[in-house]
Amino acid sequence: MINFLSSLVLLLAVFGLTVFERRHLNNLFTPFTVTAWPFAIISILVNTVVVKMDFLPVSARANFFILLNLLIIWLVGFLLSHTYKPEIKTTNFVDQFKKYKDFRSFLLMLSWIVIVVVGYRVFSILAKEGWQFIGDDRFERMMIVGLPAHFALLGKVLLIFLILILWKSKKSLLDYLTMAFLTVSIMSLMVKYHIVWVVLIVFFVVNMGLTPKLQLRKVGFIVSMVMAIFIANYLILFLSWQTLSFFDARLWKFILGWMVNYLMTGPIMLEHWMNMSFTKPWWALFIVPINFKNVILGDPERLSTVKYVSPGFIPVSPDFDSNVGTSFGVYYLIGGFAFTILLTIIIALISYILYFRGFKSNNPVTTFFAAFFLMLGTLSFFVQYFTLLSLYELPVVYMIILGILHLLYKIKTANSGKGVPISGH
Repeated sequence: MINFLSSLVLLLAVFGLTVFERRHLNNLFTPFTVTAWPFAIISILVNTVVVKMDFLPVSARANFFILLNLLIIWLVGFLLSHTYKPEIKTTNFVDQFKKYKDFRSFLLMLSWIVIVVVGYRVFSILAKEGWQFIGDDRFERMMIVGLPAHFALLGKVLLIFLILILWKSKKSLLDYLTMAFLTVSIMSLMVKYHIVWVVLIVFFVVNMGLTPKLQLRKVGFIVSMVMAIFIANYLILFLSWQTLSFFDARLWKFILGWMVNYLMTGPIMLEHWMNMSFTKPWWALFIVPINFKNVILGDPERLSTVKYVSPGFIPVSPDFDSNVGTSFGVYYLIGGFAFTILLTIIIALISYILYFRGFKSNNPVTTFFAAFFLMLGTLSFFVQYFTLLSLYELPVVYMIILGILHLLYKIKTANSGKGVPISGH
């Protein structure tokens, strides 16, 4: 009962703080709300429904620790709102990207290079191992390393640009095929967060400038999109094994169980991770720059992300284990209570500053980074991503592609002013 009551307190507190912030900022997609609501919903679902599937509950201790961190995020946003005095008004952030539409042929060309490189890697592996190898862990390990993996990351950025540039515009068959094959290329990495990042970033760019009423209507869409990604991923796995047919009830039972295990066990595991504070080194969050330094210096050592930010798999039910414990859990493993609070403050500061700057400056750089940190906040219920190289590569590649597009736009504008026509078609 105490676990359920703590989940209810968390839900009501998040609701109350959301109402206050919505009236204050006239926006529903803020760093606080996108972080808080997944925690609140998962917690109440676990302690009312999922526990009946023999999963462990989200403990009262975990719920109140989550609430404390969420209160800090909300307070940071409230204080910064007075410092920045932002004008949060209806804004069409997508319009910032429309000026690059003349250069979509450049994006399409790069996209097909990505599709060919990643596709060649996929078919090379499957030609040797067979189609059932898609469901093997070794397939994922082979896909996430080497040049094709970096090309797939470029594909994420290209897909973001293509969707935004062509948003509500007339699209050709080539446009649709390119975006579809880019999506398949990204999903071929067999790591769900890659395509989820793209979906969330695009979603926030498109919707964070809408009115709260319209934003509320979009919530169901994004939840459905993320769920569809998970279902598609698991369908590919199970069907590649050829053990269950599409219409077999056992297939959908397996998928439901794995989705619950994947999406809802972070807050469950937080209780256990809070019993293991200071068990990971202080430099664990700096694995990416450490590995980068080793590459530059020719040191062959590569530090494993999983080894240093997770205690490993722990049972959460008779049938499932989990190795994720929310972003707060990772910080707690490294530095305990005070370190977690410090990281929460720092990340909240960065997120809200970028968020407010996004509305004030209204350009593709601040808009992207505002959406980028909203995406990270949304996924905090699962784990942190600061120890992943792809988290740093994505904004770097985005800035490079944006720089090229902006240069082409400047050249086009300059030549147009001289009466010399130029086109990216």
